[in-house]
Amino acid sequence: TSSNSGQTWTATSPILLTGTKANVYAYYPYNSNYNDITAIPIDVTENKDVMWATPYSGAYNASPTATLPMNHALSVIRFSLSKGDYSGDGNITSIKIKGAGMAKTGSLNAKTGAVTPTDAGTEIDLGATATLSSTPTNVEQLVIPTGSGSIQVTIQMDDKTFEATSSAPITPTQSKAYKFGLAFSDSKLTMSTVT
Repeated sequence: TSSNSGQTWTATSPILLTGTKANVYAYYPYNSNYNDITAIPIDVTENKDVMWATPYSGAYNASPTATLPMNHALSVIRFSLSKGDYSGDGNITSIKIKGAGMAKTGSLNAKTGAVTPTDAGTEIDLGATATLSSTPTNVEQLVIPTGSGSIQVTIQMDDKTFEATSSAPITPTQSKAYKFGLAFSDSKLTMSTVT
């Protein structure tokens, strides 16, 4: 248990160090129910960031401060939705994505930063709703990177189903965001090249 002041975390109760140098690890968000920091559960349906610290070696009683740079464990898939020449109301009720290069659940090893997926290629419901307008609408979803693959998006809008697939496979990596433009017409959904 600790308290935060700016960039510094201070333990509520002392952590006793000896003269033996110790390795210090950290992950976010902390959960007291997790007893094994090499297998922190991840479920991206919560769409919450998951982080791990570059381990600090050498904490001991004469040098008790540990510097822990935090790293993002997940990737972000981001869509910019444009109404294009679509003539309907543009009421989006569902956005779902899937692809071999990403997963919905898995675990994080907070000592190494390695993420192990449990369901690569499973469909992820963004839980997003929106109404298209002349201004692009942005939605995003955290995903567990698993390797390489195309991304498929399925959107329910105005009681119609629109689908599109990336023109080339992407290989999501930790701490990177992948942005796609999605433009609607009355007959189809077009996905731009990833940036």
